[in-house]
Amino acid sequence: MDASAYEEKLDRAIELSRQATERDKAGAFAEAFELYKAALDSWHLLCRCQTNALLKAKLYRKMGEYVARAEVLKNFLEKQKQHALHAFAAAHPAPGSPSCGLPFSSAVAGCCSPSPPSYADCAARCSSSSRSSPFPHLLSSLPASRRSRDGGDGCGCTGSCRADDSEEDKIREKLLTAIVTEKPEVRWHHIAGLEAAKEALQEAVILPSRFPSLFTGERTPWRGILLYGPPGTGKTFLAKAVAAEAQATFLSVSSADLVSKWQGESEKLVRSLFAMARERRPSIIFIDEIDSMCGARSEGDSDSSRRIKTEFLVQMQGLQKDAPGVLVLGATNVPWALDSAIRR
Repeated sequence: MDASAYEEKLDRAIELSRQATERDKAGAFAEAFELYKAALDSWHLLCRCQTNALLKAKLYRKMGEYVARAEVLKNFLEKQKQHALHAFAAAHPAPGSPSCGLPFSSAVAGCCSPSPPSYADCAARCSSSSRSSPFPHLLSSLPASRRSRDGGDGCGCTGSCRADDSEEDKIREKLLTAIVTEKPEVRWHHIAGLEAAKEALQEAVILPSRFPSLFTGERTPWRGILLYGPPGTGKTFLAKAVAAEAQATFLSVSSADLVSKWQGESEKLVRSLFAMARERRPSIIFIDEIDSMCGARSEGDSDSSRRIKTEFLVQMQGLQKDAPGVLVLGATNVPWALDSAIRR
């Protein structure tokens, strides 16, 4: 499935999820149940086409939440149908039966079916805060045996699961406020000169995206490119032109956006940045002044600086294995100040 078809399927799955949620809230449980099933079919197709193992696992977990909610509605609808049959039998008793001759209200007393757990109740149990996900209210995908073993509540979500998701959402929100996500309109003809640089970028980025069949086996496209030169020579402009020509999402971030005073948060920011790029591929991560974050390692480096460089290298290595369609572009004025592992 190509990128455009994947985006179309994703939009349909999100729209079905939204409709199912709205009908569920409105009390139209039969319609919501059918919409949940249609949404599950769409999400299942997307999962089969997803190559990122981490994202696929997260999608399957969310699908499990859909399944759990759909099962709740299915059980309720079946009970409602049984209650309706009992009510009909009570209203039309056979001659000679004990209920024959009783008023209808007395005959059907106790036959009314209770409402299923409300949307709000499930949302409150599954999450202590709102999510950016298209299906925040649904239950966990863990089986019942594992839910009881892990100490989860009736929804199947454990406290650690909710805490991890909440922390991840906060990290992503912080990144979204810092990075610039756009589809640039800059083209090659907008850039005067730099013919050698443009030709090299076309061969390294554009050709693999246009002719992926030529880059198979040991012949793999580049995952990282370093743009270096004095200030004002068009490094950022070139990066935007590459993203526009490759029809990729452009994630522009500076080194300062990935550095935090809190221990361990910088590594999480780097990890979340690459995860967002994988979700939105084809995508290009542009890190300006990369030398301030990935300078040469020395004995005077702090532990935080070492961890950031290590995490960056780990994520770059991961792009080689499981993330085709993600490119890292770095810009610097002092390439000789970069760590040798980054230059490699």
